[in-house]
Amino acid sequence: MSSQKEINSYWFFNFQEAKKNILPGFIVFLIALPLSIGISVASGAPPTAGLLSAIIGGVFASFVSGSYVTISGPAAGLIVVILDAVTSLGGEDLNIGFRRALAAIVIAGLLQIILGLIKAGRYAGYVPTHVLQGMLSSIGIIIIVKQIFVLEGLSPKAHSILLQIIEIPSRITENNLEIFLIGVVCLSVVIVVNLFPKINKVVPAPLFAIIIGYFTSLAVDLAHPHEVELFSQHFEIGPKYLLKVPVNLSEYFISPLFDRFLTTEFLIAVIAITLVGSIESVLSTAAVDKIDKQHRESDLNMDLISKGLCNSLLGLIGGLPIISEIVRSSANINSGATERWSNLFHGLFIAVFIVFATGFLNQIPLATFAAILIFVGFKLANPIQIKNIVKTSLSASIVFFGTVLTVLGTDLLVGILVGILLNFILNLMKTKSLKNQFLLKMSSNLDKNILNINLHSECLFTNSLKLKDVLESSLVPNININFNNHYVDASTQEMVQVVKHKLSLRSINLVFKNIHLSKATGGH
Repeated sequence: MSSQKEINSYWFFNFQEAKKNILPGFIVFLIALPLSIGISVASGAPPTAGLLSAIIGGVFASFVSGSYVTISGPAAGLIVVILDAVTSLGGEDLNIGFRRALAAIVIAGLLQIILGLIKAGRYAGYVPTHVLQGMLSSIGIIIIVKQIFVLEGLSPKAHSILLQIIEIPSRITENNLEIFLIGVVCLSVVIVVNLFPKINKVVPAPLFAIIIGYFTSLAVDLAHPHEVELFSQHFEIGPKYLLKVPVNLSEYFISPLFDRFLTTEFLIAVIAITLVGSIESVLSTAAVDKIDKQHRESDLNMDLISKGLCNSLLGLIGGLPIISEIVRSSANINSGATERWSNLFHGLFIAVFIVFATGFLNQIPLATFAAILIFVGFKLANPIQIKNIVKTSLSASIVFFGTVLTVLGTDLLVGILVGILLNFILNLMKTKSLKNQFLLKMSSNLDKNILNINLHSECLFTNSLKLKDVLESSLVPNININFNNHYVDASTQEMVQVVKHKLSLRSINLVFKNIHLSKATGGH
């Protein structure tokens, strides 16, 4: 009898499974279409870039993916990275900046392939927990700040995000009230629909928003420049506030420009795209495995290789980099997806839509996409998570807010590095041993069908890989880990909880002894 793994290797020939995955693919398409466009525009790229990414992420990634029910496509988490690359490489000329960013995407994709080949997928999870949370929260804040200007029909005067935050209240009176009202209505629709999961499952909130935006645009005749009077004030509105998607499909394809190859700005862009894209994709894939109803485990290294292949291709033709996207993947599973067919179908549906419905897209206000992204940014920033981090410990707060403030004040890559350094310093202060930061002292013995592991030193994000390897390679049905009340940092607590879940799927029982789980991980 064939194993599940063997059966899944021939998924493309299983047409019975294909029929089951058409509806999930269609539902994901409804979610992915507005998000892909919004992410693209927010990244300083043409809307076509996000659409190409969704198509390639759906169609091509399905054949080379190391996962089963994940949806591949452009992600909000990479908006800041791509926008920084476009602006740093192009200055005032965003078109040239985007072409140079495409070159960086090509190289980043090749690096991801190499990372997958050397089996570096497991290392992506070793960004400290509170650094990762800080990274995502700062991305959410940046998305919200930048899209507020779009919602108001304005362009920011300041370049740095901190100055833009200060600028927002001072320019409230300058907003284009007509555009602002369209954006507020769409944002309200997104919020309200999300309060009713059953409705949101049938007609996703982003789709509701673009439908409202479309009919509002027709009602106010946004396609033609004219002046309107509202509350005794006059406002200029017109097509500059609408999405612009080319009718000619040949205009979707944009070639990369390698003239800044090996410059500092180019190398920073490559590293940032590789690092953030790989970390976010691997963590999302691992998270999706937890909710896969067939309890399958993805090959994270193959997943990195597949993303690298797709990203290099996308960089060559004019698309944004893709990751395994957790929101779309969750919707995919909840809609009944069982195989990669749903990812394939969602990409095909988007391809068909842009061939036949470009006119519809070009009637949607940019403020509509801003509203969708503001809600996405709010979920990334996650105020409840921030509140929980503050309650957890002072050290968690220092790492989290240190990461957030550094990202907002400099850039994403520097923020991640500063967050990791802060976490390392705090662990060093806690353990008072530089050696133990990298060396995990442990012993083990096998007693019948029980593997007993004893830790004799602190277990930290910098030294816990040894423990992870021992646990994941074990074949005994019962494992006991005695932490002996040694300090275990939040990242390691998160890691052992993830491994516990993986082992349970293999009918291996993992028991922790003398460990004090923090509030941040104890409930996972």
